[in-house]
Amino acid sequence: MNKHNQVALLLALSICGILSYANASDAMVVRSGTGVEVHVALDANTRPVTWSASIADAQRIATEKQRPFIIYFCPPDLAAVAGGDEQAFADYRKSHSGDSPDWTVFDSPRMTAEMNKIGIAAYVKIPDTAGNAKLLARYGAKPGALGGTLVFCTPEGDAFARSSGSQDDVLDAIFSLHERYVEWRDHDTRVALADDVRFR
Repeated sequence: MNKHNQVALLLALSICGILSYANASDAMVVRSGTGVEVHVALDANTRPVTWSASIADAQRIATEKQRPFIIYFCPPDLAAVAGGDEQAFADYRKSHSGDSPDWTVFDSPRMTAEMNKIGIAAYVKIPDTAGNAKLLARYGAKPGALGGTLVFCTPEGDAFARSSGSQDDVLDAIFSLHERYVEWRDHDTRVALADDVRFR
C-alpha cells in the first residue's frame, strides 16, 4: 500500500471517531439575547496546534518543510480563543459574561490530530475585520462566514483549497484537506519529475 492510500485509509477509519469526538466536546446552547442555537466549545483542545504570528511566518515554516500551511480567517471575537488553551477560554468567558466561545474545527483534538498527521506545516489566524479585507479577498475567504474560513496554501503561498471552519463542515474539511493535499503533492511531484527529465 502506497503512502497516499495509507493516509486515505487512516482518515476513513477515523471518520466515526471524529464525529463522536466532535459532538462530545461541544454543546448546543441558545446564545443570550439572540434566541439562536449555536455550537460552543466547552473545553480547550487537548491537542492544540501552534499558531504562527503572521502569514509570512507560517509560509516560512511551510517552505522549510515543503509542506502546506493553513490560514484560518476567523470572526474577530474568536481570534484569541479558537484552538486556544484553558487560559484563553477563561479570558473569553470573563469578557463575554460567562459564555463559551463558538466551536471551531481547531477545538476538536481529533481534527487537529488529523491535520498534523497528513503534514500541515503551520497554522495562522487572521481576524475577519475591515482592516484585513484585502487579505480575505486575496485568499478567497468569505467575509462574515459562519465559523470562519480555512484556506489551505502551498509553501509558495498559493491557496489550493478552502473550507468552512464550522461544526457542520468538519467532515467536508477533512476530506477536502486530504483530497486537495494529495492532489497538490502529486502535481508538485509530477512537475519536479518533468523538470528533472528535461534538465538531465
